[in-house]
Amino acid sequence: MLINTAIEIQAFGDCTKYTECVMVTSEKKDVKTIVNEYCLLRGLDSTNGLPDNMLNDTTQDFIQYLKDQGFVKLKTKSVCFSD
Repeated sequence: MLINTAIEIQAFGDCTKYTECVMVTSEKKDVKTIVNEYCLLRGLDSTNGLPDNMLNDTTQDFIQYLKDQGFVKLKTKSVCFSD
């Protein structure tokens, strides 16, 4: 698949930010427009400042929204360098 648009979905857990997944599509799409449309549909002012009890559900809902828009999860492998 030729990737024209990729969106990294980040979440918070245990006081750290991590990558939940990367969603991709072969179509060229404007990420800002996608996020704005999602927020408008869900009645959110933005993706920032959400209450803790909404973070996980909203993240999973956004991933599903992207799937409905034709995105698929990119299968990735993780490498961590540490001390």
